[in-house]
Amino acid sequence: MRFMQKTATAAAVVAVALTGAILSAAPASAAVTAPPPDGNVYAWLNINAGEVYHCRWVGNDDNWTNCTDWNGVAHDMNDKASSVQNRGFSWAVNFYHDAGRRGAYACLSRGDYWPDLRNQRFTRGGGSGAGEVVNNQISSHMWVSSC
Repeated sequence: MRFMQKTATAAAVVAVALTGAILSAAPASAAVTAPPPDGNVYAWLNINAGEVYHCRWVGNDDNWTNCTDWNGVAHDMNDKASSVQNRGFSWAVNFYHDAGRRGAYACLSRGDYWPDLRNQRFTRGGGSGAGEVVNNQISSHMWVSSC
């Protein structure tokens, strides 16, 4: 009887050990980490930060017709962004439907990333663009203290 108890205990220990090994065998790449803050807000032409081209800004911008990527190449991102990310240090970002920070807007909190703007709407403010999908409709932005 004592032998059977030891065998059952040993089998339980092995099962727990194997379960732990299986659970810890998950690839480390499964965890996605956000890039560190760099003080910029980013916008990409394609969904999921597709690399056709992108723009970045450190300050407010009243008109997205002229922006630069990290290589200093100028682009026109007005009404063309399909994904955005806020890598600011402490501020949120309002994205406006119209140039001059006018019309309806959507707010992106610090550290957040919207990979597909087809899933976001201009839900704040009023005027042109209210309730519309954000994709390909951002014309300006402004840093704000919070959403």
